[in-house]
Formats: sequence, structure tokens, C-alpha cells
Amino acid sequence: MFEVQPLNFIKKPIDSRKLKKCIQLAIKLLKIENKSFSYQKGNKIKRVDIKDILYFESKGKKIKFVTYNGSNYFYESLKSIAEELPKIFVRPHGSFLVNFNKIKTLKSDLVLMEKGTEIPISRRRLKKIRSMLINSEQEKRNESV
Repeated sequence: MFEVQPLNFIKKPIDSRKLKKCIQLAIKLLKIENKSFSYQKGNKIKRVDIKDILYFESKGKKIKFVTYNGSNYFYESLKSIAEELPKIFVRPHGSFLVNFNKIKTLKSDLVLMEKGTEIPISRRRLKKIRSMLINSEQEKRNESV
């Protein structure tokens, strides 16, 4: 089996600036791809790949996290989780921490995640997340040029 995940294409003659941008993007993605999140459930320490996490939700003292394969619960504060995760996780609402890369649609009152979950977004956080999405799209366009 032959597996490929094309990142970007570079035309000949090779532009050194474009090549440098592609390499920097690949390094950035690899750093995220290879990270995991550890949490304690009972006496056990468990790990999950960060790239698989869609979002965290605070329910009192319990934290629910959702991946493509289901969900799980553990005890922790959302604030401490946010401090240890990479900056691709954003807080659209006080009770949620979402993986920015898994946002499918941004509306004025909610964030629609890849698996269809609707997460509320506060007005004061809407502007920041909208700005991040716009910047992300501009970066993608600049990288493909």
C-alpha cells in the first residue's frame, strides 16, 4: 500500500522562499501530529493523540473530551488543560475548548465542529475566532501561491 499526504506542490524552477515556507509548515504540522494529551482516569494515566481531539467540555468538575472515536470523562479544570495544550485549542465559550483545526463552520452564535456538534460561542470571543479563521485562510492561500 502506498500512502501519501500531499502538503504543497512546488513548481520548477524552485523558489527558495516557497520551499522554506513549505518546510516550516511541515515541521509545524509534524509537531502537532506527534503530540499527545495525558489525563488521569482512576489510577491510570491515559493518552490520546492531540490531532484526534475535537473538543473539551467542562461539566462541573468533570471534563468531557470528544474524539473521532467517541468521548471520555476525567476530573480536571479547563483552565489547566488549556495551559498545557498547543495554541490550536481555542475557547469559544467558558465551558468549551475546541481544536481550531476541526472547526467546520463559524456562525454568529455557534461553532460547528467536523462531526456536526454545535458549540455555543460568546459574543466577546466571536471576533477573535473569526479573525483566526480569516488569518488561517489567508495563510493557506499564500502558501499555495
